[in-house]
Amino acid sequence: MSTTFEQVTAGKTPAQVLEALEASEVREYGIYADRIGGHIAKARQLCGEDGTEISGVTAALNNADTDYVQLSLLAEDPAKVLLGLRILAFALGTDCMTLYLPAAFAPAAVTAQAAGTSPAAAGKAAELASRLQPLAEEAGVALKTGIVDMRAERYAVHIHIVTAADIADCFDGGISDTVLLSVNGQEPQKVARKAAVGELADLAKAKAVYMNYRYMTPEEAAKVTADSVMNGLVTVLTGSDCVVADCEKRLLADRAQSCGKCVFCREGLIQLGYMQKEITQGRGKPEYLDLSREIGEAMCVSDLCSLGQETAKKALSGMETFAAEYGEHIRKKNCPAGVCMSKEHYYIDPKLCTGCGDCEDVCPADSIEGRPQYIYMIDDLGCTRCGKCIEACGEQAIQKTAGRLPKLPDRLTRVGRFHAR
Repeated sequence: MSTTFEQVTAGKTPAQVLEALEASEVREYGIYADRIGGHIAKARQLCGEDGTEISGVTAALNNADTDYVQLSLLAEDPAKVLLGLRILAFALGTDCMTLYLPAAFAPAAVTAQAAGTSPAAAGKAAELASRLQPLAEEAGVALKTGIVDMRAERYAVHIHIVTAADIADCFDGGISDTVLLSVNGQEPQKVARKAAVGELADLAKAKAVYMNYRYMTPEEAAKVTADSVMNGLVTVLTGSDCVVADCEKRLLADRAQSCGKCVFCREGLIQLGYMQKEITQGRGKPEYLDLSREIGEAMCVSDLCSLGQETAKKALSGMETFAAEYGEHIRKKNCPAGVCMSKEHYYIDPKLCTGCGDCEDVCPADSIEGRPQYIYMIDDLGCTRCGKCIEACGEQAIQKTAGRLPKLPDRLTRVGRFHAR
């Protein structure tokens, strides 16, 4: 970064710097996209309604971002992000500035175990945190870890770290015409802001695209421009990927990031995650769809930050756009992609069962029915496919198949008396 804070502010009043910003092309990046002037006006309106003043400026990823793609920008040029934060704070007449990093970057968490990542990734987190600390102290910026507490920071102006970098560039020759984008988890690349996703990702075999915290059809996703990808991540799902399983995985990651202070977010994430998991394991019920919609819609309007709001939209968009795939899981207990356990069925071979009952004794779901000297039967709807019955059966009578079940007893039948017709 060639421009310094002193050069930007020399001989200028805060009002003049703010006027220059409001006349610029800078836009708030991410979920709350708007021209920077409009973004600031909304924060001022909130303060005015409550009879208070702007309390400070914060820079962070959106709370809903659990993929951290745009942290590459911070790692590449932390001084630029800090400079943009300082310029905005000066323009707003505040010296209270905070830069937030994800919780995994806290000193106590920067290990492969605590960060829940590879040693290499944990090393990068440690390196970034150590580089930022002295730079932040010199700039007068408080460095915090975790998601932004929207209660404590209610009256601050919140900007994305991409926006902070754009503010700095605005006073150093103009904002960059590129933005970082990661396709399918690859290293983020700088791409033209107005490039269409259809030009940047191979959608030829796509069934769905996860982007902007939603599941879209390939046709919808192809038209989105790179600068409109809210967290810089595009994930292409093909016929071998399951939308339901992918959504359940993402809900689990969001739940781990949630602070738990909003009731709708805390309880909603538990319920949405539970129902998605039940669907993937072949225990989904039709009423789960209506209940998920009710919970998701409540989260969208009741949660204070983007984590709960955008997480709900993942589940809602998956159920709406890919209703047939959800229906296949629930009605037919089948995963079209062959990913979920609902594709696999356990059954007891009536020719091999000796009626010992060892399988019933170990079943944690009470899904095996029978009595001594009779052929035992598995309730496919209640079975969790945990495999404990297979381990317990000394006769190897318990089988599993991804295809059609053979003819099996539908009532208690003595060992050796069953004959398929």
